[in-house]
Amino acid sequence: MATLNGQDVFGLAVHAQHLPDEPVIQENHYFGVSGIQSLYGGQPGRRFRVTGLLPGSSPAGCKASEAALLALGNGVAYTFVDSWGVAWPNVLLERYVPDPEGPKSTDWGWVLPYECELRGLQ
Repeated sequence: MATLNGQDVFGLAVHAQHLPDEPVIQENHYFGVSGIQSLYGGQPGRRFRVTGLLPGSSPAGCKASEAALLALGNGVAYTFVDSWGVAWPNVLLERYVPDPEGPKSTDWGWVLPYECELRGLQ
């Protein structure tokens, strides 16, 4: 079960994909010198793409689930536990995109499909 700040805000059928950022590399070229000097500057961070379904007993219930998730998009870095159970410190909720068609009715209630992007600062 994926969580952010210890809260189960990602809903149902959650899939979290870890996307490491590319390393920072500086390349230097010098006149009259053959070749390239390459300096490794480290790994700037990582991203996570999370998809899932926000549940509710009605479309308004889905919006309440959405509000709980968006409340953590406040610029504060939290611990994110992905769907594999790995804890990642200092993670921001950066982007949230609900399904443009809105909540969908199921046999047991309503769900709102979504995708969000998290930014790992370490």
